Amino acid sequence: MEPSYSTNDSTDPFLSMSSSLPPAVVGPEAKDNDTLKNHPWTTERAKVAAETEISPPISPKQHAHQAGFVEPLQDKTATQIIREISDLVDGRDKTVKVIQYFAKVFLWLFLSNPKQSELLASRIKALAKQFSTTRKVLRLGHFIDPMATVLHMGAVLVHNVQKQGWKSTLARKPDASWRNTVRERLGDMNNAIGFVQDISDDIYCLGVIGVLDRSFADKAEPWSNRLWMVGVSIDLHENLQSIWDVKQQIKALQGEDEKVVAQRAKLENKLHWLQVTTVKLSGDFLFCAYDNLHCSFSDGFQAVTGFISGLAGAYKFVGKLVEA
Repeated sequence: MEPSYSTNDSTDPFLSMSSSLPPAVVGPEAKDNDTLKNHPWTTERAKVAAETEISPPISPKQHAHQAGFVEPLQDKTATQIIREISDLVDGRDKTVKVIQYFAKVFLWLFLSNPKQSELLASRIKALAKQFSTTRKVLRLGHFIDPMATVLHMGAVLVHNVQKQGWKSTLARKPDASWRNTVRERLGDMNNAIGFVQDISDDIYCLGVIGVLDRSFADKAEPWSNRLWMVGVSIDLHENLQSIWDVKQQIKALQGEDEKVVAQRAKLENKLHWLQVTTVKLSGDFLFCAYDNLHCSFSDGFQAVTGFISGLAGAYKFVGKLVEA
């Protein structure tokens, strides 16, 4: 049964005022007659109609926007979407990395003699191996993220070279110190290295999972390790330089007023995360150096350094989410 709707005549302004309206004007005279249009009751009726007009429905997102709960609606670029997806994948990668290297440390510390717990050792080894592959699969296509930066760098470089030549393009800026110039050049080089390394990592992963021939993985692995070590070295250098900068800024702050205290707290928080990053990068550097220098003095060295790096990375990731 359809719902019935009743109207209370005593409260309907349209019905209560209808008896007082002037007679309708029809025919040719209606065009030039302003009596009906300007009558006070007609004006009041139009006002009530405007106030009671039902607006078209809006979406929940538009309603939230009008209420001030979200940022102004705007379309996201493809690069922004890719970076957001990359951030989500990065969190999963860090979680899996901690579990993977915890399993390796556990194997090294407690199951170094496989005869004691052969079944448990084989299962934990399988877990660590599969999680290693999972992390590689999660990072497939990661080269898309830095690709925009590298393409922009290339376009700027070509433009500057065409405009002022190689010498002026690569020369130190008059208002920049040698220290900052070196940091800037290393940063540009690191972006390019990271882009190439991501491509090499993808080739290695596709070779491991069988999409490409295994020979591709065997050729890509040493190059990935070398590029990773160079990139980590540059990151570590930049991180230590940033720590020095922040410490100098903290030292330069004078006074105990509210603004200075807030600024000092902000810088100390930044220093804390830079120090956490140093721990992570140090673990990464030692891990890849073990491979690149062909070391073999301990089965647990890479397990421990990988676990330390994983813990520091996960701690930093969660901490940034909490602060956001």
